[in-house]
Amino acid sequence: MRRKSAFTLIELLVVIGIIALLISILLPTLNKVRMQALNANCASNLRQIGQACMSYAADQKGCLPARFREGLQTYDQPFWSYLCQDINASKLWRFNCGLMYEMKYIKTPQVFYCPGGRAHPNHNYDSFPKPWLIDTSQNYRTSYSFNPHMAYKTFGDSNSGRITAYSKVAKFPKNKALALDCLVDANKISHYGGAERTASWNMLFIDGHVNLIKSKVCYDQMVLRGRLDDDKNEPSPGANWRLMDDYRDILETIADGKDPHDRPLVNRVRH
Repeated sequence: MRRKSAFTLIELLVVIGIIALLISILLPTLNKVRMQALNANCASNLRQIGQACMSYAADQKGCLPARFREGLQTYDQPFWSYLCQDINASKLWRFNCGLMYEMKYIKTPQVFYCPGGRAHPNHNYDSFPKPWLIDTSQNYRTSYSFNPHMAYKTFGDSNSGRITAYSKVAKFPKNKALALDCLVDANKISHYGGAERTASWNMLFIDGHVNLIKSKVCYDQMVLRGRLDDDKNEPSPGANWRLMDDYRDILETIADGKDPHDRPLVNRVRH
């Protein structure tokens, strides 16, 4: 009687080795494809925010949605660009993306967050009570900074108070970001790590287009110079704005097709 043939131990090890090799080849590709899909979804979110801004502006005489504490207080901190409601006001005011949501220009709050749960927990949709904005004791944050540009009321006078630099569509420069992935610190970058070897940020511009900007220069500056403090640890407004202006301007310069090293990497923006 003939015995049934079976795999020898060596043959089984060879098969396992081939499978492991195929996985090692395919897995990075699959991860890269997944990251590309998430980046595309993030860009789609920003385009929807841009469309909502244009609809809002059409109904509000060309004005963009108000930033946090617009009309109530000077533009003290760059992190106000991602706060959605003022929990300390006597009346609950909604701002930025919170205003777009309240007025139903955008009906799905997930649009205000980089998809895939890649944003820092402080800026992640799943971190906040639902329905969105229901909890009036919560500082709801998005993972995108909206209109993060300030100017002094009197040019060059730091004592004159900070205002929103571009509050109307008609005056918004085409090479400045209307919204972008949060610039907080080197450990809170939505598009970095795993298959993404270079830190990158999606940026929305006033004409509605979105660019994914990869920049080791910006990342290195964030590592070297430090984080923008947030609403849990308020720093000096001047120091915080200098970091925001420099980090953001480096990305805007690259998006404009220019070399950020053509100018100093520090104190790049004049007010």
